[in-house]
Amino acid sequence: MTKLRSLTSAAFIGLSLLAPLAGLGMGPAPASATPTSTLVQAETPRLTPWGGGYYWPLARGTTVTMNCWTTGPNVDGGAKWFQITSDQYPYQSGGYVPANSVGRQTIVGHC
Repeated sequence: MTKLRSLTSAAFIGLSLLAPLAGLGMGPAPASATPTSTLVQAETPRLTPWGGGYYWPLARGTTVTMNCWTTGPNVDGGAKWFQITSDQYPYQSGGYVPANSVGRQTIVGHC
């Protein structure tokens, strides 16, 4: 029985060491590299969550890249805001939008 435990432990350790190598060069791209989030309602991104200027409006359904999050005024039921960018024609736009306006959210760090 001791020999079986020893072999099982050795196999588990070996697989644990090899597991990270199995995914080299494969798997999804980082969240920041693949803009999969979309706006669930039209928004005009702001320079800051508190205002201070506005950028080009973005239509509902526009694909955006979430760069980071911060807190701001309570809008649409929440005080979380995302700093986003969009390459949608005709204007490259970005800025801060309320988090509840972004669908298919990805994990991003704090701004």
